[in-house]
Amino acid sequence: MIATEPADQYNKFCLHLPPKLVQPSLKILHDQLKTEIHNDYDLALRKAIVDYILLDPNERQRVKI
Repeated sequence: MIATEPADQYNKFCLHLPPKLVQPSLKILHDQLKTEIHNDYDLALRKAIVDYILLDPNERQRVKI
């Protein structure tokens, strides 16, 4: 199981957006951005785990790769 991103991480990100990008008329884009950030976080975490396993000889031996 992969750890989920911190709940307030996205809210902190949104604090850095200029007000003109947080308008109600851009809600669809805002929702897409939220989904993309979540997917990118998940992918980066998975890649980091695989990199850790492949780059550490002891870990490769432990998981029998």
